[in-house]
Amino acid sequence: MANPRGRFAAFATQINMPDLEGFEACLDDLDPVEAIERDIEAARELEAHGTPTILVNETLLGSAADSLTLTALVEAALSTGRR
Repeated sequence: MANPRGRFAAFATQINMPDLEGFEACLDDLDPVEAIERDIEAARELEAHGTPTILVNETLLGSAADSLTLTALVEAALSTGRR
């Protein structure tokens, strides 16, 4: 995928973004990209294949988790002192 930085910067200029320097600094900041890549790797390790994926202690719930199941898992974790 091509880097869209130039298109974003041009659009920001076109709409007269008030803090163009701050916007461009944000575009150049790779810390969020690195954090996202770490999150993606963690999801792969947990075999989390959808959004949302909920993890309560060692119990992995898929994207179809219902509120009753989630509530029961959280209450069980709280009652055992595991947080």
